[in-house]
Amino acid sequence: MADAFSERFRAALIARLPEIAMQLRECADESLELRILAPSGHGELFISTCGEEVTVGFGKWHGHFEELDWWPDGDTPKGNAFERPISLIADLLRDLVVIRIWTIGSRYVASGPWHWWYASAPCRHGCLGDHYSAISWSGRGDLPSVPTDPVELKAWYDKMN
Repeated sequence: MADAFSERFRAALIARLPEIAMQLRECADESLELRILAPSGHGELFISTCGEEVTVGFGKWHGHFEELDWWPDGDTPKGNAFERPISLIADLLRDLVVIRIWTIGSRYVASGPWHWWYASAPCRHGCLGDHYSAISWSGRGDLPSVPTDPVELKAWYDKMN
């Protein structure tokens, strides 16, 4: 049997994404883990409850989430238990979230999730690298390597048209 934290996560995941929750596996340390290969070929979705936190990963990116996020007053939770990681997982599986990857001179620098509806452009000059790309769960939201420098970006757009 999984530990109490992991069982609470499993219950929350069953309520929102039952088809994913059924693929959770119990680990020797009483945590839960899941690995699913992406149809895009960009690696796997990784979920773990080890250490009483939820770790979600896709491609080179991973993030750590607590059971609840709190408003600055410290007394009011932001949403329901595990809402943030489960919403991220649901949106990733629907290609509403992609993982941006920043590079400098073709070398990996950083990566992170990006929701399509947050901004019209995924990166502007001054980002973490000189180029960015994006990978998505299905592959339909993938972006090729795009320059962040405004002059290079204009030339890139002109070449695309």
